[in-house]
Amino acid sequence: MLTERGGGSFANVLARGGSLSSSVQRMLPPDFLERTTHNLTDEVELEVVWGSSWMIPLVRNERGDVFFEKQKWCEFVDDNCLTQANFVVFEHKRDNYLFVIIFGEDGTQIMENPIRSCCTSPADSP
Repeated sequence: MLTERGGGSFANVLARGGSLSSSVQRMLPPDFLERTTHNLTDEVELEVVWGSSWMIPLVRNERGDVFFEKQKWCEFVDDNCLTQANFVVFEHKRDNYLFVIIFGEDGTQIMENPIRSCCTSPADSP
């Protein structure tokens, strides 16, 4: 399980030209895990600044690397309209909880649900 002491964070620069669902994009950095965990439970909560959250199972490969489970990770990516232009920071706050900060292509933090902008075209507006 994630330790109560909290602290620690890691960034994910979404790979240009690669798949956002690849194991490279879903992997939690080993250095981060060494600083913040002793044992992991089966899932963590990811919460964004506007309050939405997702429970994402964690999986390990045969080498012991830890990843966000692919299907739930893809839901998180889709729900937040993440693209290869985004930069994402995961901040460890408490047991099984990561606060997620999403930055746009211009480097500014995204402060509201992007669903409106990515799923609605101007033609859909009233």
